[in-house]
Amino acid sequence: MNVPPAIDFQEQVQQNYDRISRIYDLLSGGTEKRLIRKVIGTLKIAVPKKVIEIGCGTGNGLIALQEKYPSAVLSGIDLSFGMCLRSSRKVMHQNLSSHSLICQGDALQLPFPNKDADLVFISFTFELFPDALQSALLHEIKRILAPEGYISVISMYKEYESGWMSRLYAAAHARFPKVIDCQPLDGPAIFRRFGFQVFNETNHHIWGIPVVSFMGNMQE
Repeated sequence: MNVPPAIDFQEQVQQNYDRISRIYDLLSGGTEKRLIRKVIGTLKIAVPKKVIEIGCGTGNGLIALQEKYPSAVLSGIDLSFGMCLRSSRKVMHQNLSSHSLICQGDALQLPFPNKDADLVFISFTFELFPDALQSALLHEIKRILAPEGYISVISMYKEYESGWMSRLYAAAHARFPKVIDCQPLDGPAIFRRFGFQVFNETNHHIWGIPVVSFMGNMQE
């Protein structure tokens, strides 16, 4: 019997990130955290009432978002229980738990009402989703996003003129997709195809690997 792609994907991601949740911040070397804080620090939108982070990981994004928007109500969701636990501990340590709700859940079936979020934040998570599941994720983002809401994304970027480090990573991903599980992609183009207006595209690099940050909305 063939396993449905979504179920197979969920089990793989949950197991991988439960396994590395305790050492994830060490593995990332602080580079992801610094970039997340940098991008959130440059957000220039009206103060949101409700912020949702998809793939909240170890909580670095939630903390930076709460510092940026102290009056906002934050919700973080992650498929990995281990990541949710780490995130909850960080948020409690920073005395931010009264404004934050962290839950284990599926980004393909987000437990939030329609048009609930003024800002959706997703960092180093979109590139985990295989091509076959990207539309389902974007549909959920559109569903929960308020009519005048915004999406802020940080993701590994697939450059057409890539350096040796990018080529090495791509080869490793192709050879060991369950271990090197993020696939560099053209996030801005994918969001545009799905009907988002995309702006504020900024290129970054982490360990020589291209990363892009951008914002989007559904306004006409």
